[in-house]
Amino acid sequence: MDRKLKTALQAASLVAALGMSMSPAMAWADGSWDSIAVDDTVGHRGGNAGYGVGTADTATAADQQAMEACAKAGNTSCKVMLHYRYACGAYASSRTKYGTGVVPESPTVSPSVIEGQARQLALDNCGNPGCELTISDCVGVPDR
Repeated sequence: MDRKLKTALQAASLVAALGMSMSPAMAWADGSWDSIAVDDTVGHRGGNAGYGVGTADTATAADQQAMEACAKAGNTSCKVMLHYRYACGAYASSRTKYGTGVVPESPTVSPSVIEGQARQLALDNCGNPGCELTISDCVGVPDR
């Protein structure tokens, strides 16, 4: 998948996560964001990327926490690959490609299903049979 298409897919995932309507039944803390930062060197086996996850009240603060967690884990070339709120996010990679997925919360779908959808989306967006899941995480998705 070329970089422009990959960027467009990431943007669409983020827009989906941010543009959803919020139900009054949702019982989460307002402003909770997650970010995933990854150190994924081309040539490494898929799924072997170093990463860090951050959770904070703003996307910027979550990005900073994710970068700090990634570096603290011994990684030296970390980049924030996605941030999201009221959603599950995932990152997958192969030796040459990567993909991300963000799936927004739904009042009728269990959190485990939402996270599974984010994982599958990341694998699909990676677009290579050698892609493996590196990390998935949810924020603001209430247990049911």
